[in-house]
Amino acid sequence: MGVRTEKSPNAWPAMLQDVGVGGASTCAWQAVPDGSAEKALSALRQWRLRASALRPDHLADFPFQALVNHYRGVGRLSAADSVAAELRRLHDSLAEAEAEVETVRAGAASGSVLAHWLPLSIDQEDGDYHTYIGTALYERHWRQQSERRPESEARDEVMVALMADLLATEGRALVHTASRDQYARTRAAYQLLKQSATLAPTMQQDVADVSSGAPAVADGTDGTALATDSMGLAADVLARVPDAVRQLVDITMLPVTQLHDEQMFIRCIQIFESLYAHVAGGLERAIAALENDEADEAEAVLRDAAARVEAMPILFRVLTTMPRDAFAVIRNHTHGRSAIQSRSYRQVESLSAPRDEGAGPQRADRRDDGDSTLQSVYLERVEHRMTAARAGGLADVMRRLDLAWRTSKRTHWGVTLKVIGTVPGTGGTSGADYLKQAAGISLFPALAAEAAPGTASQ
Repeated sequence: MGVRTEKSPNAWPAMLQDVGVGGASTCAWQAVPDGSAEKALSALRQWRLRASALRPDHLADFPFQALVNHYRGVGRLSAADSVAAELRRLHDSLAEAEAEVETVRAGAASGSVLAHWLPLSIDQEDGDYHTYIGTALYERHWRQQSERRPESEARDEVMVALMADLLATEGRALVHTASRDQYARTRAAYQLLKQSATLAPTMQQDVADVSSGAPAVADGTDGTALATDSMGLAADVLARVPDAVRQLVDITMLPVTQLHDEQMFIRCIQIFESLYAHVAGGLERAIAALENDEADEAEAVLRDAAARVEAMPILFRVLTTMPRDAFAVIRNHTHGRSAIQSRSYRQVESLSAPRDEGAGPQRADRRDDGDSTLQSVYLERVEHRMTAARAGGLADVMRRLDLAWRTSKRTHWGVTLKVIGTVPGTGGTSGADYLKQAAGISLFPALAAEAAPGTASQ
């Protein structure tokens, strides 16, 4: 069965002849030309007839699946003009309706799921990193969940669901192809989910319960067995998370191309973004704890953050399965959607220590002069009210976090060299050179200088 490519700029038909790594996604491979657009448009118009008042009960009945199927089949940038136009009109109408009933309040926790999803579907001309991966939807979910349980639990639940969906996607692709590259990708995704407790420890028991009987993946070539095991494990894990989480994960997979590799790429950066958000939240909690002279709490929070960052290599191992030519296509179609726009990543930097504006290639968000950073609060407490033993313990865990953070940046640099080489990066950066310089910047320069007297802090 063919795939639709006529609207795709600089189409890559040779790559779309195969499924899986380096080729088409299973969604694109199964798409009938124009069929998904007609189904999406029909479902959307029928829903509009029922939901003319745009009441909350109507919003919950939105035909997400028909729209998602179309976007995955052809790529977000090649979505049918008629479908995109209908969604733009709905976006404008819904914004007015929600404003009128005052459901849109300050913060991303307000407003409907649909209101937060629509900007993803109509960002073909002005999309950025956050509409690319659906940040607003994830932030909305986490903030709502934080009202009734620790936010870290909600983040871990989402991360594990993302890993499970990634594995299911790779397992389905392996069914279609016996390629060695697809086997290696699926194996890496399988190991990621089996070891997910290192990245999402509060979900450890849930994953252990369903994976205890799952076979260990050894080197081999039995793609059928690996595909079956992968899809089974993924389904069992996804059955453990709430419907709202499964929907969240499902509707935020809107690739801009038809390439299978982009689906892996999106899932990985969604997991990374969740981790960055967790670390940033941990820094905020550690600052508050130190300001309240709760050094034990600050140390525990930072130890948890460091352990998660130290576990990032298992996620990078999935990313390294990306062929260079596939990423070149993805990069050419995602201008303006660079990860350097990540708010959570920049927040980690800005919460850690004061930064000179423009100092170094990895610019942190500017903070007001009165805003606390972990380094400044730590130094103030050391000077006035903290014992040497307590100060030493905190310094050790801060250095551990710093080392893990810089190690992850060096790994990112290495992956970038492998996948894109030395070509310029997205967002106007110098690519790998940019990441190499960023990897040398310490989260806590004062502690780095203290650890190495007479050397310039980075």
